[in-house]
Amino acid sequence: KHLERGDSSCVVRSDDKACVTKWKDKKAVLVLSTASGVSPVATCKRWSNEKNAKVDVPQPAAIKSYNTNMGGVDLIDRFMAYYRTKIRTKKWTVRVYAHFLDLAVCNGWVEYKEHCAQHGMPRKEVLDLLDFKLQIAESLILSAKMPSPHQAYGNQKRQPRKRGRQDDASDAESSEEEVVRSTTPKRQRIVPLPADAVRLDRTDHFPEHVTLKSQMKCRKQGCSGKSRIRCVKCKVFLCLQNRNCFMDFHKR
Repeated sequence: KHLERGDSSCVVRSDDKACVTKWKDKKAVLVLSTASGVSPVATCKRWSNEKNAKVDVPQPAAIKSYNTNMGGVDLIDRFMAYYRTKIRTKKWTVRVYAHFLDLAVCNGWVEYKEHCAQHGMPRKEVLDLLDFKLQIAESLILSAKMPSPHQAYGNQKRQPRKRGRQDDASDAESSEEEVVRSTTPKRQRIVPLPADAVRLDRTDHFPEHVTLKSQMKCRKQGCSGKSRIRCVKCKVFLCLQNRNCFMDFHKR
């Protein structure tokens, strides 16, 4: 059907839950919506070469709603372009999955920022998009149940031994590397605190005794004690004998 500028038509699905609206602007525009269709018809300003001025052109409700709220669509596209998940594959299903995964993370980050603003959280404490995405990944990885020792060692493949005698040069080089490694002092790396989603999930948080020359500082906020007890999942040291920091750390 030939449409003049401002004309529109629509097709509604049999269950009345979706509507395809076609509107003729300079070119034909198609919009699929589950919220609105043609009516109520609004108006918009368009330039008319015949009248050499702007005139009112009828505009369907679906087009009007999209133009009003399209700023959010452009904003979420910009957020997704910052840290897009890139997977080199020819399977379109995997690319679609990665796209909607990024979309869900970005939408969650927008909701998270609004939640922080409503509760008056300082801006310096609000996570940016990269840290938010990293914390989700860390929470998902650590939320899985830890494998048993039998499963952990059973999955390790035995490395085949090399036959034949190595030359003297390689032996000297390997022994020199071992000396360098042994003489180089190891710097203690501060283990970051786990995300709240991991710390409070009540799954696989067991204490283990670590043999150390000196005790490590308890990571519970406000505690100045030292301990050799470490959480096997969070990898942080917590008091367990004289204080109950281990239980308090894993509760709100």
